[in-house]
Amino acid sequence: MKVLLKQESKYFTTQESEASDLIQKVKDETDGEVKKQTIDKKNHSDYGEYFEVTILEEFTTSKSVLENGY
Repeated sequence: MKVLLKQESKYFTTQESEASDLIQKVKDETDGEVKKQTIDKKNHSDYGEYFEVTILEEFTTSKSVLENGY
């Protein structure tokens, strides 16, 4: 049996408002629960400022898989 427990996704945006909108969209569309979200502001020497968004989604735990018989 194979059941997805967690998924970590990373995204790139050029504006902080895009990053916030992306996090809200993922929260609205996920089948699980967003456990962690970060927006890291970074700077590229040639292209300037950008934002890296990291989202950790948790769908279930291994304990609940065993108890519910997935």
